[in-house]
Amino acid sequence: MIFLDFVDIFTPSAVVVYLNIIRQSSGIIYRLAVPIMLLLLLVGLTFWSEYNGRMNTTITILLAISALYIVIFQSIPMLGYLTDFDVYIITMFLMIILAIFLHQICCRLHAKADRYPLRMIALRIIEISGKVFVIPCVLISFFWTFKEISVSREVLDTITALCICASGYILLREANGFKQDTARAMKLLSIKLSDSAESDVKLFELLVFNYYSYGVASTSIRYFHEQQRSRPGAGTEVCVDKVPDLRASMEVEMQARVVQTACNPLNDSVGLPPAMNE
Repeated sequence: MIFLDFVDIFTPSAVVVYLNIIRQSSGIIYRLAVPIMLLLLLVGLTFWSEYNGRMNTTITILLAISALYIVIFQSIPMLGYLTDFDVYIITMFLMIILAIFLHQICCRLHAKADRYPLRMIALRIIEISGKVFVIPCVLISFFWTFKEISVSREVLDTITALCICASGYILLREANGFKQDTARAMKLLSIKLSDSAESDVKLFELLVFNYYSYGVASTSIRYFHEQQRSRPGAGTEVCVDKVPDLRASMEVEMQARVVQTACNPLNDSVGLPPAMNE
């Protein structure tokens, strides 16, 4: 746009020209920002995949976005300030790095969940957080960053509300599984505390189990054994009563423990029936 204005300054007549230059950036957004947003949605879906493939998938997506960013630098002139697109790219890089960090923690927790049952609870909390927040944050950040080009304000508010509702729905769906995993972890923790020596018991595990099962914040192993003697099987029955679906899995695990003990080569019986052992 060019505006002409004739004013008197120091000469009888002068011409003042106003230039309003607007760069059409919608093509860059649709060709570059949208593919990056779709790749970030795949990063959010990795929280539903197997533990072994999460790191490889996320790192592959990181390399793909890095290669795409190199192409962007070759197409766009270098500027001395950060544009909205630069801020969006940096935010997406930080989100991918955070996802890789969370996947690494999940792999470490999953590897030792049998020895340390409380890690199962921490694992589920991290997974639920990734499922609830990553995909909505990717969508909201994209539409809010490019709100002047992508959609109108009404559509933007609708998308934000839908993302919040989807996060709430995922959270409610995952709450049931979290209760089951918590009950299973407490059952395994009860078995571990019963079979472990007093020197091998961790105070934090005692505190969590006593508070969860008996409602008492105690780190005393004596209190735990007293409750076990006064209420035999309370450590497991309390957990199983909270989630009845675990009764069948508990019986299967107990039978597996009996078979494993009977088939242990260090035992003299070697899994033979009692009549044959005698």
